[in-house]
Amino acid sequence: MTIAHGARAAILITIIAAPAYGIRGTIVGIPVTVTELCVALSAVLTVYAVLRTTTPASPRRYIAGYQGVGIGGLFLLAGVILGTIIGGDLRMGLGILKGWILTPMVFFITLSVAYHYAIINGRDVLRALVVSGALLSIISLLPSPDAITYDHRLRGIFSSPNYLGLFLAPLLPLALYSARYCTSHHQKRWVVRWFPLLSAGVIALVLLWTKSISAILVSAIGAALIYTHRMTIPALVRIAGIVGSVIVCCMILWWNTPRIQDFLTHPERSSLASRQMIYISALSMVRDHPLIGIGPGRFQDVYLEYQTRFPPYLEWAVPQPHNILLAFHLNSGVLGVLGLLIVIVTVLTQRTPTPLHRAANIALLVILLHGISDTPYWKNDLSLITWTLLFLSLHRQETVTTCASTTTGGTRPGSPK
Repeated sequence: MTIAHGARAAILITIIAAPAYGIRGTIVGIPVTVTELCVALSAVLTVYAVLRTTTPASPRRYIAGYQGVGIGGLFLLAGVILGTIIGGDLRMGLGILKGWILTPMVFFITLSVAYHYAIINGRDVLRALVVSGALLSIISLLPSPDAITYDHRLRGIFSSPNYLGLFLAPLLPLALYSARYCTSHHQKRWVVRWFPLLSAGVIALVLLWTKSISAILVSAIGAALIYTHRMTIPALVRIAGIVGSVIVCCMILWWNTPRIQDFLTHPERSSLASRQMIYISALSMVRDHPLIGIGPGRFQDVYLEYQTRFPPYLEWAVPQPHNILLAFHLNSGVLGVLGLLIVIVTVLTQRTPTPLHRAANIALLVILLHGISDTPYWKNDLSLITWTLLFLSLHRQETVTTCASTTTGGTRPGSPK
């Protein structure tokens, strides 16, 4: 195995193992997760493989096209650093800075450099994302006393069904894209041929079992968009029909569940009323801390401090404000919100994406839509997946050199797609 092949394997394992961030330890007194170690190994191997090439390129060549994301990332980084210094909880802030900001950014840079030198290609990353979603779904379905909540919702290895839905929702359209465009009918091995479709099926099953309404709806929109080439009136009608059918099916399946019955009989104590209280509290925090926010990771504590201003809270354990804009503002202030907007504009204004770019854009759209009623990004695995999708959305079609061929005389691990 060459260094380039080792770097490729480390990168793909990092993507697949993203949900395993809960496995952690300490190195020289610093808490680290398995994900962070995988990212560090990927970066080191990639840099070593690049340094061994006979034709190293100027950094300007492989950062071309990523300037917008880079600027947005710097704004977010500055916002979190400022919030950490002023927010008061230095340990919490540094942990979030390391795990949710720096680690995924380093991985994004690693992916960009590795792709530029043909260590990995777009389809490698796509397949790793699909495998990660399928593997997490299968593990979540395994019998476990802690996998099901008291209200019969599947949460798998996570602390909440909503976290499972947040991770899987953008991966369902990617699995469907892979099944439609990346599977050869001439493939003799049926496992390889049918794996993307089987992955989509198991991911969809787990999403339904989470009973996360927002995750199911946005993944249904993403799935419909994968099969829509142009946004014509018939296409919009078809998407509305698919989403409407999903809503009707969910209502039929969940009609007798406590969640729906509580909403119908006790709307003042339903999950919708709880979200309304969370939003009111979060908006009050934004009003009181308009520039810097409250600091990263402090929403739970500050939320409880605001209890005296409102009626008794319906929900106590609320680590995030259940909205992506509110989360970015409260965790990283105005700078973080500006960074998010710059990244969104960069993705929306890119030129003529290929089908793979389009699939990545749809997955990112799913994350944004999910952010209307929940909090994507602000978690170890979610931030890593978000930056990986940004790479897929923005990666260019040309490479400069091949590490494997220039260093060892062998074949390269993958060609750009």
